[in-house]
Amino acid sequence: MSSTTKAKRISRIERRGTPQLVEAMRTGKISVRTADSLFYLPAEEQRTQLHRRLQAAEQREHGSQTAARVIRDYLSCTKRVDLGELQRKIRDALLFSSAT
Repeated sequence: MSSTTKAKRISRIERRGTPQLVEAMRTGKISVRTADSLFYLPAEEQRTQLHRRLQAAEQREHGSQTAARVIRDYLSCTKRVDLGELQRKIRDALLFSSAT
């Protein structure tokens, strides 16, 4: 996408988007392209879809952090890496963290 097209999208979203949509775009929580796709929805649907997308991103981030912590802990406690065991530990940690 050209910079002028992107600038036009940003301008359009900032003028007519919901405050939540504009803030999420400005802070980088969603891309300009995502904001532009949500922009065309009715205001209430914009808020609903934005909330869903932000929740999904937060869950992905939490899962990534959990997996990274398990890997660090596993590698600090063992000299021989068993990938099957590491996979089970990551899966168990992700299942436990999503249940809480």
